[in-house]
Amino acid sequence: MRRVDSTSPWGEATLQPPLPTPSPICFLSVPPTQQHKSTVWIAPGPPQKNCPPGLEFMSQVDQLLVSKLRENTEGTASEPGTVSFKVKNSMGQRVFFVTKRPYPALAPMPSRVQGAACSWEATMTDGGSREVMRVVRRFRCGCHRCSCNVDDLEVHSPPGSIIGYLRQKVTETEPTFAVTDLSNKAHLWLRGPSCAVYCTVNNAVSYQILSKDERNQVGAVVKQWMKEAAAEGAGGGGSSKGGKTFIQFPMDLAPKLKATLLASCFLIDHVYTKDDDDD
Repeated sequence: MRRVDSTSPWGEATLQPPLPTPSPICFLSVPPTQQHKSTVWIAPGPPQKNCPPGLEFMSQVDQLLVSKLRENTEGTASEPGTVSFKVKNSMGQRVFFVTKRPYPALAPMPSRVQGAACSWEATMTDGGSREVMRVVRRFRCGCHRCSCNVDDLEVHSPPGSIIGYLRQKVTETEPTFAVTDLSNKAHLWLRGPSCAVYCTVNNAVSYQILSKDERNQVGAVVKQWMKEAAAEGAGGGGSSKGGKTFIQFPMDLAPKLKATLLASCFLIDHVYTKDDDDD
């Protein structure tokens, strides 16, 4: 049974017993009635307390699907280093259109030069072209002996107002991230596999979403690679370029925490971008 702290806008959840890791094959699929049709956007929700405008729908979802789009589809920008995504709910309704581009502070430096250390920002707009969220990843020096060689995401909603962070915890084994609020208090943890095994099972990589004490799994983020033929039939409104990323979390988490978890999808996609290019 889940137990939610109603006094906290983050709604800390305790889940017993632990959830199994969701399968990347049956985990959130778009209904056939939504495929190859014009884009259907989710309807805006009524205002909610402790919820930024545009995130009201988050209180009604427990899973989302993030698909990377091909270049020059749906009016995606063709400027160097820019990548576009679409985010849908389990009903196939679109909730965000996402544009990820090099962070302005280092825009003159191409992403291919910066490599995995590059800085970027992802802007998320709704059906009314309103920017609801912004995710910023700062530059990493790439030196393993330096304290700045860690991933650190800022999550803004609305833009300019930080609602949470994704902060990497330095470990010698699996990549681990703290999902924190504005005061840097960790509410959940995100733990990935070792680099030696991530691509050996089901052509996918899975990150566990863990409870605050890191003992129970309460969800997962799964990036799944797709072959070219499968990508072309992945659904209307632009074809998938580098597979899909699925995310599942407890229904009763607060919208701010769900939004911070959603931001992790773009970091995971960035980390494994080289694998997309090799497919």
